[in-house]
Amino acid sequence: MENSGPYGEFLSRWYESLNSPYLRAEAADWFAQAYLTEIADLKNAEFLGAKMATESKREVIKHLADTIDSKDIEDWTTSPEKPISKDQHNHWQKIAQKLKVLLGP
Repeated sequence: MENSGPYGEFLSRWYESLNSPYLRAEAADWFAQAYLTEIADLKNAEFLGAKMATESKREVIKHLADTIDSKDIEDWTTSPEKPISKDQHNHWQKIAQKLKVLLGP
């Protein structure tokens, strides 16, 4: 290859089109490994890979915190079947708060 620029552009645009934070994190990890091993000869590839990998992990943590602290989980405590107890719900809320603290201001 003489110019990896178009491939880098394609990967970047494809990555931005992913809606799932989990898929974005997985893709970012794969890209970061390629960028860090110099397989991709893109300008600033190592910085781009590190940025994608760290930002995507932050997105996963935020998504988990929001999902754990959602109305859906609370509804599980009040449904007729009561799939989780109030104690379990409170435990999940504490975990969500700890995750949110990790995100910082």
